[in-house]
Amino acid sequence: MPIIETKRGKIHYKDYRKDSSSNTPYLLIHGAGSQYMDFPSLMRRNLQTIAIELPSHGRSPQRDSASIEDYAQDIIAFLDALNLEKVIVIGHSMGGGIAQQIALDYPERLKGLILIATGARLAVNSAIIEGILTHPEETARSVTRWSWGNFADDALIEQGIAHLLETPLELIQGDYIACNQFDVRSRLSEIKAETLIIAGAKDKMTPLEWNQALADNIPNNLLAIFEKSGHMVHVEQVEAVIDLIRDWAEKI
Repeated sequence: MPIIETKRGKIHYKDYRKDSSSNTPYLLIHGAGSQYMDFPSLMRRNLQTIAIELPSHGRSPQRDSASIEDYAQDIIAFLDALNLEKVIVIGHSMGGGIAQQIALDYPERLKGLILIATGARLAVNSAIIEGILTHPEETARSVTRWSWGNFADDALIEQGIAHLLETPLELIQGDYIACNQFDVRSRLSEIKAETLIIAGAKDKMTPLEWNQALADNIPNNLLAIFEKSGHMVHVEQVEAVIDLIRDWAEKI
C-alpha cells in the first residue's frame, strides 16, 4: 500500500481504481480497531475503490487517540492530498459514524453516503471498553461472535478474533471510547447526501433499530435489510451488497 502525506499526517491507502479519471470513486472507511481489509477483496476490487487505514491503524503511523470528529478531519485531509473533490463514502460501523460526520460537516465533498451496520449513536458497553484491556482474548471473542450472523463458521470467527488482536489494545479501546462519545441523532435531518443504509437483522453490535433510526431521520435514503446477516453483512453477503451498491449508485 502506498503512503501519502496529508496536512494531518501520513495515511496508508490502496487505490483499486483502474481508471482514476472516470466515475466518482468509492472511499472505504473501516471500523473500530481494524484495517482496510474489513472490506472483502471482492468488494474492494469490483467497485474499484480507494481503501484507507485510519491513523494508527494497520500501516498508518501511530498517533494519539482520536474522536470521530478527528477521524473525519483526517479523511478530508486525505481527499485534499489526492485532489479528490467528491467521493461516495462507504463506512462500516465506526467508519459509518465517521461517514456521517463528514456528511454533516463537509457535505460538499460527498456525492453519496453508504452506511453499513452503524448508527447515529454508537454506544459501547462499558464491559467491552474495559475488557479489551483487562481480558483481551475473552472480549475479542465476544465482540467477534456478536459481529456475525448465520453464515459464519468457527474458522471465520477464529480468524476474526486473531485479526482484531493484531491491533494494539489501547488503540481498540480508544476507538470504542470514540464510538461511545459519538452522537449525531439530533442532526440526522441535516444530512443532504443521497444515502444507502445496509443492515443485518441479526446484528448484535449495531442493532437493526439503530439502522432503522437512520432511515427514519435522514431525508433521502434507501434502507436494505439482510435478514440472516449480522454486523459483517458486507462480508457475509458480499456479492449481493456489491449489486445493491451498483444499482443504487446508478440512480444518484
